[in-house]
Amino acid sequence: MNFQKKMNDPLGALGIGQRKLIEDWLYDMTILQRCKINDDLTIDTTHQIDLENKNLTGFPDFIQFNTANVWFSCANNCLISRGCPRVCLGGFTCSNNQLTSLKGCPHTVTGNFYCQNNPKTFEESYVREICDVGCSIKN
Repeated sequence: MNFQKKMNDPLGALGIGQRKLIEDWLYDMTILQRCKINDDLTIDTTHQIDLENKNLTGFPDFIQFNTANVWFSCANNCLISRGCPRVCLGGFTCSNNQLTSLKGCPHTVTGNFYCQNNPKTFEESYVREICDVGCSIKN
């Protein structure tokens, strides 16, 4: 870590603070090595991200994914909203959760968008209204 970065994030330089919380959460989810924490503390992913079957009810307030490369899955949890990447350069799935809204879903998904088996069925027109989907929508 260079001196300038330490000056911008003195708590992070001490191994405490929000950056440390993010690193610890990513480590616990076994995806730390696939992620880059940006200066604004958003998270970019460099590989496929699999957060399936992690018993997640939501993402912590300090977790905000930015760009996900390849594929992002948060399926098979108990999610209710928020924290998903802003952009998925590949596919995205939030199937098999407890979603009644897609608030917090990506703004752009270049691949397929999967959102089936939630308490609410999301019509294709609704999904396309809130997300620019490059391929098909599986609802």
